[in-house]
Amino acid sequence: MAGWYKAPEKQARFIRTTMSPSFSADGKLDGGVGILEDATEQRRYEERMEHLSSLDPLTELYNRKKVGDVLSTTAQETVDKRAPAAVIMLDIDYFKLVNDTFGHPTGDLVLRSIAQLLRRNIRKSDSIGRWGGEEFLIVAPQSTLADGVQLADKLRQKINAEPFGPVPRVTCSFGVSSLEGGKTVEQALQDADEALYVAKNRGRNQVSSKR
Repeated sequence: MAGWYKAPEKQARFIRTTMSPSFSADGKLDGGVGILEDATEQRRYEERMEHLSSLDPLTELYNRKKVGDVLSTTAQETVDKRAPAAVIMLDIDYFKLVNDTFGHPTGDLVLRSIAQLLRRNIRKSDSIGRWGGEEFLIVAPQSTLADGVQLADKLRQKINAEPFGPVPRVTCSFGVSSLEGGKTVEQALQDADEALYVAKNRGRNQVSSKR
């Protein structure tokens, strides 16, 4: 048995309890010994390791697995609470050209800078992760498809106006879908991906959506 405990006017401590029963000569339970262990530092270390294992090392956003888990949890909440959620997939336009022209260190700088910009401009209740390569995924609970489109366009404009070191201009394309109506995670991701490709095919640096 273990948990966080906080005495009045003291910092919370993580306490582990171990109970060892004792028996009489005829085999009956006649008592026991309890051991209380202050495992605060070990638990904080474990939590830190758990947190790091959920992050993408370059951007320090959630990695693909973690943001996928968040999406699955949000999908279940949309069913349980009958609340909408928006799914936003975005991709850096012509990112290969950035790497080829300015080098991979500058490409990494662009990825980190965009990650920070995105994180600064979403709500605390929203989650964002690096979906792969130069692609990111945002999960926005309590948001309709229209809300997701509005957020995506705000982010698009922020990126469009931001300088990224030696790269004179960076843009992103966005695809937005929703988890309304009991849509599955797979359907929402496919819809967002299809909407993203529509945005790219229409000239990039724009937002497309699919209900």
